[in-house]
Amino acid sequence: MTNLDAQYRAAQTRLGAADDAIRRASRDRLAVLMRLSDRERFEHLEDADLAPQDRAELRRSVAVKLTRPRPPLFRLISTNWLRRRLRPRPLIRVGLRTAAIAPPCIWALMAWLHTGQLAAWDHPLSIVWTLPSGETVPRVLRPGAAVVLVHHRGLRSYIRYWLAGQGYATAEVNVGEGQQ
Repeated sequence: MTNLDAQYRAAQTRLGAADDAIRRASRDRLAVLMRLSDRERFEHLEDADLAPQDRAELRRSVAVKLTRPRPPLFRLISTNWLRRRLRPRPLIRVGLRTAAIAPPCIWALMAWLHTGQLAAWDHPLSIVWTLPSGETVPRVLRPGAAVVLVHHRGLRSYIRYWLAGQGYATAEVNVGEGQQ
């Protein structure tokens, strides 16, 4: 067991020495790269000889050179204000967005307003129906028959009833009369 412990300690010592050698080599390589020009440092950003922390240090040194200086605050405000006032492009973008969004919203509103809801009456109802052909026909709506209620205005509404092979027949009714 002692022999095994001794081998383990020796391996740990060699591992520590190897880590130190790698760190020293990486720091030496970083020192060499830091003496190069900005462009040459940029080309060595992904250098495999650098440890991760030294690679981050090289990136920071290049990033500092790439950032452009900011103008004083009063100049920044006045320049941006003037630039926004003289450039009509934002207004054009807003106009185009509005033109693209408005029609679908209007169509959705119209569809919502013109979509009926299913209704049924609990007693027979005699109604004058207007057929899809334009002809008016008096017919009795049997109790429980499903109709589509549209254009609900006060007590008067329009209902639609599907006639197979012809289409929807429409009629004006008093909604308060026995609707379920």
